[in-house]
Amino acid sequence: MMEKAVWGDQYSVGVKIIDDQHRHFVRSLNRAYQAFYNSSGSYELADLISQIYNSAAEHFATEEKHFAEFKYDKAEEHQAEHQQLLADVLQFRERLTIEGGSVIVDLVDFLEKWLAEHTLDHDRQYIDCFRKHGLS
Repeated sequence: MMEKAVWGDQYSVGVKIIDDQHRHFVRSLNRAYQAFYNSSGSYELADLISQIYNSAAEHFATEEKHFAEFKYDKAEEHQAEHQQLLADVLQFRERLTIEGGSVIVDLVDFLEKWLAEHTLDHDRQYIDCFRKHGLS
């Protein structure tokens, strides 16, 4: 299967570790597409959801460390969004136990929106702050 999501400069925030984490997120989205096309079972989806959760938690911790370090003015708002995204991922894990593999459709939609809204919009807001402090 061809990749549906492709890493591009539009996702870059100019910070290597965060860009690497965003690349991983694009790969996770592609794994979700693959799971959809393959009609993957609940076991594979549970593993994918756990990986997404763990990767997101690590990514958010990286960002939040720098928010605190640089006293980023929108940190509280951004952290609240992080908490909501993690809660949403946990909801998919709960739904999987009840609904089974059909959750993959909503999971793909959720991940696509996350990539577009969080990575392309919200994460772009801290670029100037991070650059000002010499983070690259």
